[in-house]
Amino acid sequence: MNNLNLAALVKSEKSARKRMRYLALLHFTEGHSRTAIANMLKVSRTSVNTW
Repeated sequence: MNNLNLAALVKSEKSARKRMRYLALLHFTEGHSRTAIANMLKVSRTSVNTW
């Protein structure tokens, strides 16, 4: 799955929970750290690790 597919999933997903997880995955594939992703999404690093 490439970044374009993930970006499309983020935009089309109706569930906020799934959209947040897809967004975290998109950031991770772009090379961001788990800590940075947690800060960007305003969630705990533990949540990012769990996803």
